[in-house]
Amino acid sequence: MGAPRKNPPANAAGEIEQLCAQGFANIGLAMHFKVSKDTLKRWLDDYPDLQEAFERGREVERQQLHAAVYRAAMAGKGANVNAFFLLKARFGYVEADNKSVNVNVGVEVGRMFPPCLRASRSFATHLSGYAPVRQPWH
Repeated sequence: MGAPRKNPPANAAGEIEQLCAQGFANIGLAMHFKVSKDTLKRWLDDYPDLQEAFERGREVERQQLHAAVYRAAMAGKGANVNAFFLLKARFGYVEADNKSVNVNVGVEVGRMFPPCLRASRSFATHLSGYAPVRQPWH
């Protein structure tokens, strides 16, 4: 018979929300509660209030980071690279360049022969009657 399942403490939801708002990840939460990360995952799966607390805490963290970037922009200060890094690393933010670039590449294709055939007059004479093939993209 294995060890009995460890259940979350009564105040787990509040602690999870507070810790997530401070930037704790799953492993940090598990260490705080002195459980394995698998046990923490089970708690989040089995107790919807804990999952909601986790999501609320993460949202508080995201809002705080977003607000820091916003305040710096409104004050005319340079970008807050630390907040940007955390938003990218923890919340999947990406930088997007809205510039649209059109590249039109035209390649003229001629007759290309290996060196041994270029010198052959009979081969060149043989091909002289053929018109170059026009490619569909021209």
